[in-house]
Amino acid sequence: MVDSLVTLSSVEVFDPASVTWCSSEPLPVALHGLAVGVVGATLFVLGGSSRAGDIANSGDVMSRRP
Repeated sequence: MVDSLVTLSSVEVFDPASVTWCSSEPLPVALHGLAVGVVGATLFVLGGSSRAGDIANSGDVMSRRP
């Protein structure tokens, strides 16, 4: 296991109108090694793991509104 791998639940959202980042509601589980994508106001969180060094084949869909 690699000591530098850290799981996080924090979510930050970029507002292009004000060119700023702000905190949003955290993920329900802290993860690392995940991929994200956005379509409209929907944030897709794919893969990742809740334990450093593990790999998960999972995904969540979260709707975020600025």
